[in-house]
Amino acid sequence: TYISSLQYIDGSAHSCPIMERMPPIDRRIRKRDLRAALVKNPKLFLSFLRLGSTAFGGPAMVAHVKELAVKRNHWIDEETFKNGVALCQSIPGATVMQLVAYVGMKVNGIPGALFSYVGFALPAFILMLTLSAAYAGAHALPTVR
Repeated sequence: TYISSLQYIDGSAHSCPIMERMPPIDRRIRKRDLRAALVKNPKLFLSFLRLGSTAFGGPAMVAHVKELAVKRNHWIDEETFKNGVALCQSIPGATVMQLVAYVGMKVNGIPGALFSYVGFALPAFILMLTLSAAYAGAHALPTVR
């Protein structure tokens, strides 16, 4: 069925021309799609975990993300990658982190974005957590002051 009107809290409904032109929503989950998602998400996570483990920060990492996503795994094409870089550079924040999430989203939607983002950020998070714990334990030592 098509969604052709919006219903408000008070119960009134208003037609929406954009919604009238949209195709029907298929809410059934296909086994093939589910199987593909189960394969893609761990691969995204592990690939970006490996890249995040060797990351040195800054925009120079964009080339490494391109190597992984476009050339090695063929997850997205060159034009899509360029559009993603332009988008990520135009909004505030860490460009490479946003680019990793963009690649994951293009591969497998929101779950792919989350798996990619967490995989890339996890090594740096663990390193900072470890260094913070070491500092918390040693900050009172005379040599640290």
